[in-house]
Amino acid sequence: MFCQLDQVKDVLDIAEVVRRALLQEQPENSSLAGSERKACSLIFGLLLLRDYDVFIQEGVITIKGNEHRHQWLEVYLEGEFFVLDVTLSQWTEQYEAEIPEVVFLLKEDAIEEYGYGSSEDYEWQRDAAGKSLWNKVLKALQINQTVDEVLAEISKGSEPFN
Repeated sequence: MFCQLDQVKDVLDIAEVVRRALLQEQPENSSLAGSERKACSLIFGLLLLRDYDVFIQEGVITIKGNEHRHQWLEVYLEGEFFVLDVTLSQWTEQYEAEIPEVVFLLKEDAIEEYGYGSSEDYEWQRDAAGKSLWNKVLKALQINQTVDEVLAEISKGSEPFN
């Protein structure tokens, strides 16, 4: 039986692997500024492969009164929407804010705590993250398929009304 705690661990494991891979790929960008499309593409695809209800969101976040365009994920678990974001911490230094490296909160709590605002669904971009990055993530998660096989499977799963 796969309960919500197992699902949360699975989601967080994927998020942390993706974050580490992004940091390895761009060590000069420790805040991961501008990496939200890559992060969302990878995490969305991996969660979709594991049959999670996941959506990429593009919208506005408000940190200390300052609005920014941003992308994040919403994961639907046990009747609740959760916000998942591995790049929000890019604004930690700029606003001297305490933001965790991985945000995973109920949507209402994420709105209140970190200013996630109105958003709309953003379509998955299969090429947003390069093959090198996909290879790192697949290897770390011990997924023994080629990048092309994984991307084809995700593409099939992301088609409407599958």
